[in-house]
Amino acid sequence: MTIEAVLPRATFRPTTVGDAASRYRGAVDEVIDLDGLSVGHILVAPIAGLPGGWTVVDLFVRPAHRGRGAGTAALLRWVGIAHEQGGPLSITRPADDPHRDYFLRLGFRMIPAIGSREVRYVNDQEPAW
Repeated sequence: MTIEAVLPRATFRPTTVGDAASRYRGAVDEVIDLDGLSVGHILVAPIAGLPGGWTVVDLFVRPAHRGRGAGTAALLRWVGIAHEQGGPLSITRPADDPHRDYFLRLGFRMIPAIGSREVRYVNDQEPAW
């Protein structure tokens, strides 16, 4: 399955506002557009010491546009980019995150840290779609 099959109306473009990407070396900050409207953004940064690896620093979709697949399309896009570059995509979430099953359905696996209040989700396998 491709991103287009999941959400054919999502497009991505580099942001021209703010300086979020400048705080992380090599980071990419993209605006998520859905049907021509800016509905959110995704900020990813390279994982130091892991060629091709990326981590999601921030993913935001405006409340009025949630549940329409924009965030999913952004994550799947970066899973594909990371895999093309030979690395994983990761995201860190609170240990009690209610969206745990969502990340698992997208092919991420959990890497819990002992004594931490956070869990890292890593997608390092070829997608089933």
